[in-house]
Amino acid sequence: MPVDPTNNISGFIQNFAGGGVRTNLFMVAGRIPNYPNDRAISFLCKAAQIPASSLGVIEVPYRGRKIKYPGDRVFQDWSITVISDANMSLRSAFEAWSTQFNTHVSNVGVNAFTGNNLMPTWSVTQLLRDGEPLRTYNFIGCFPSEVGAIDVSYENNDQIAEFPVTLQYSYWVAAAGGPGNNASGSANPVGALQQNQGINIGTGF
Repeated sequence: MPVDPTNNISGFIQNFAGGGVRTNLFMVAGRIPNYPNDRAISFLCKAAQIPASSLGVIEVPYRGRKIKYPGDRVFQDWSITVISDANMSLRSAFEAWSTQFNTHVSNVGVNAFTGNNLMPTWSVTQLLRDGEPLRTYNFIGCFPSEVGAIDVSYENNDQIAEFPVTLQYSYWVAAAGGPGNNASGSANPVGALQQNQGINIGTGF
């Protein structure tokens, strides 16, 4: 078998242009109903996830074998980690958002929460090393299913409180660049849903 002359360190460097994507260069954007400081979300969200792309599998048996076919798409939960500000205002906002769907004591919630009023679009954007947006994933119809615990202890020296939030959503779409870009140049399939937020969802997928 002939040896590929380009299979060397120089070939690797040529195919690794730009030095790769840095996982600490990202930005989360979103809106919490009745919370006035959307900018704080981008600054205080210290960790998030580029979402997985998952398809179910349909197995059809045939003479002891299983033939596999692609099934239905599945969207996993999206989790973020938030640094708690000194007034705990961001955590309080997440708790109030959750309470609008089901209160703690009276066990009731709002009657109508469709559209982007209580279930807005959130996004995570991978950034280039110069800070410019590389690719944005938009999560449609978000709401918090869990506002996680903050562990407190007398032994927790030199630490700032933080907490996880698990967001549910209907589906995600991706596009090159930042929020508002349309990767394919085609009509925006969910643009009407986001008009009030000023975000045009890309149709990369």
